[in-house]
Amino acid sequence: MQNLIVKSWKKQKKIKDYTSLWDQIPTEILGRIMDRLNLHNCVRLSVVCKSWRSSVSLVLNQNKKTSPPWPWLLLPHDQTGAKYLKFFDFSGAGSFYNLPLPKGSSGSSLYCSGSSKGWLVMGDCTGVNLTLFLFNPISGIRLELPPLETVPAFRRYLKEYPECLRHITEFVWKIELSSSDASSPTCIVTAIFYDRATLALCRPGDKSWTIFPQVSENHGCMDVLFCNGILHALVFLDDDERLEIPLVTHTMRVGDHIDDDPDQDQDVVVLIKLINHHISFNAGSCFVPGNENIVDEPQLSLVTEINSAFTSYLVESDGQLLILHRILNYGFLFMDINGENPHYMKTTQLSKIEVYKVDEHMSSATASSTKLDSLGDKILFISQRVSLSIPAAVSTSTDSNHGDLIKKNCIFYLKNVDITDMTRECGVFSCEDGRIVRLFPTSLTYTRDSHMLWFSPNIYI
Repeated sequence: MQNLIVKSWKKQKKIKDYTSLWDQIPTEILGRIMDRLNLHNCVRLSVVCKSWRSSVSLVLNQNKKTSPPWPWLLLPHDQTGAKYLKFFDFSGAGSFYNLPLPKGSSGSSLYCSGSSKGWLVMGDCTGVNLTLFLFNPISGIRLELPPLETVPAFRRYLKEYPECLRHITEFVWKIELSSSDASSPTCIVTAIFYDRATLALCRPGDKSWTIFPQVSENHGCMDVLFCNGILHALVFLDDDERLEIPLVTHTMRVGDHIDDDPDQDQDVVVLIKLINHHISFNAGSCFVPGNENIVDEPQLSLVTEINSAFTSYLVESDGQLLILHRILNYGFLFMDINGENPHYMKTTQLSKIEVYKVDEHMSSATASSTKLDSLGDKILFISQRVSLSIPAAVSTSTDSNHGDLIKKNCIFYLKNVDITDMTRECGVFSCEDGRIVRLFPTSLTYTRDSHMLWFSPNIYI
């Protein structure tokens, strides 16, 4: 019996010794393997172990593979029971990827409320305590953001909607990073909070958010984007308000402001340019409220206005700033199922998308835009949480199952549920002929906690 135990122990030790050698593969050998793999398989290679992750990141940085990858679609997940984030890749064979969720606090729920340059914006909610942080699902790196209690709007939000704390995706409208290297002391995180009335900035690790005072309830911020080193903010202003808020470049210091020791003051100065979203409506927009259409069905009544609402986005494409308007059919659906809880639900559905190029070297006196009828060889991806542009060549794949969808001069769009609109929608809009392909049927849902997101893998860490 003792001999059998010894032989079994030696056999297990031998297997363990062989297994332990896999994480000791030289970086140059992994580099040769990676030469035969696409980016997506390199990502899968990087999650095998810490040693391989480090080697893969080193090789990619050395090779300077700067072509933007085809973004993945982050699918909704269960905040309390899920252990993985599930992504869908439209390119190639249409693969699914499961990547581990970060560890949350004991008894907490994890919410994903945004994405920017390879980082997810996560909320860790335990009771009335909420922690906001950046998470790279490829590298597993987590970077803390300042407490939301340092944002005055968050304190007002809790007083008005104490029962909605868990719906943190409704308070965090959008987060935008200035760089994919979020660990750099010069990386700036910009956030639109609470009904788009608060624009706040920070650096990962800062103790508090810095509030930009030119955005408020009277002139909210529709979108933000870093383009050519400047933070652009698309603000909602009417003709009278344009006289009150000059559309010029502002400067603001971001950081914890160590004023008592100039040698330790590492604040970053950010250039912020406000853009009036009305400039595109002077460039030939077809946005005109249409006629009311009433459809009566048993137990349901739908009141719809055609082309009567819109949502706007900023997108950077080859250094050029674009404004996109997602124009919607807007209506109210009267729900009266078996006479229980009759109420109206706001619904929207895409009608068309308009694209405008913001004129270069614009000033407060000459701000203007030009309507574009074509995106050339570009593909755009838009959503409330993140928008981006890639060359159509990136999507080329011999084994693609989506060749009819993946083509230049089109726009992939996402619409998630929010506090006022219970519609979830995803599809592709063709700028060539205005055709809309809905990737799944437009649906009504009460689930507001988890969003679909565009996500660009970033393993250059």
